[in-house]
Amino acid sequence: MIVSPATTDKGKEVYVNVLLDQREVRLKVWVARAGHIKLYLLDSDLVDNVAEDRRITFQLYGGDKQTRIRQEIVLGIGGFAYQ
Repeated sequence: MIVSPATTDKGKEVYVNVLLDQREVRLKVWVARAGHIKLYLLDSDLVDNVAEDRRITFQLYGGDKQTRIRQEIVLGIGGFAYQ
């Protein structure tokens, strides 16, 4: 499986922003290719984000209730933003 940054038609890396706890969380979009299937991944571990937000995508479905809610918001809104 090959994982690489998702890019626009012009080769620019793709990022989406999600409003979370009254601040913007920046997410990098990655694409994993397995045969003809593409799986899009969101990564919050970026220097633009505060430490708390960088941990959102460290482990899916891990952590406490607050972390799970943040993950669901990021995946729901961030996934919708990248269409």
